[in-house]
Amino acid sequence: MDEFNLIEISNPPTQSVDGLLKDMGVSKEGISIMSKKGRMMLIHFDNLDSRGGNILKQEALARGGDCAVPWEGVVLEKPTVSGLLIIKEGMLEHLCNKIETQPFNLMAFSCDLRTLVSNIQRSRERPWVEKLLPGNPPWLMGVVNVTPDSFSDGGDNLAHQDAVTTALNMVSEGADVIDIGGESTRPGAD
Repeated sequence: MDEFNLIEISNPPTQSVDGLLKDMGVSKEGISIMSKKGRMMLIHFDNLDSRGGNILKQEALARGGDCAVPWEGVVLEKPTVSGLLIIKEGMLEHLCNKIETQPFNLMAFSCDLRTLVSNIQRSRERPWVEKLLPGNPPWLMGVVNVTPDSFSDGGDNLAHQDAVTTALNMVSEGADVIDIGGESTRPGAD
């Protein structure tokens, strides 16, 4: 899932939509269906073929969303573009189904988009939260620093795969939680 560098840059508070529906007495199944309709997602991407960016924009518009791409991509002056996909979470699967049959590497983009959404949805499921309550045994946390000036590893985990490998090693050695350190707190750091 690295080809397009997909990143959700906005994470609307899930609890606000879910909580409102729950307070109204909506069933768990109903909440699961309807909360997606109330959440907009902003997903930044890179390296998409400009022609694919134009198709993505049209398909997002057809589903009540949009896709911002630079003008040079719209008029095909650049071969690839970065952009911002703006769409309701409930429309993402429909969008993926449509673009996966299109040319210009949109099948791969659709696959990466599905992976991102799956990861986001899994991160919202937090069955481990109750285990963190007082009275339960402590958890061991591993820290993976991904900054070049880290005090503990000197930037050993700057590459994505190096950070993943380090985290997986920590889990195999007994870490219950992995903290990804992504911002330097060193005095004078940028």
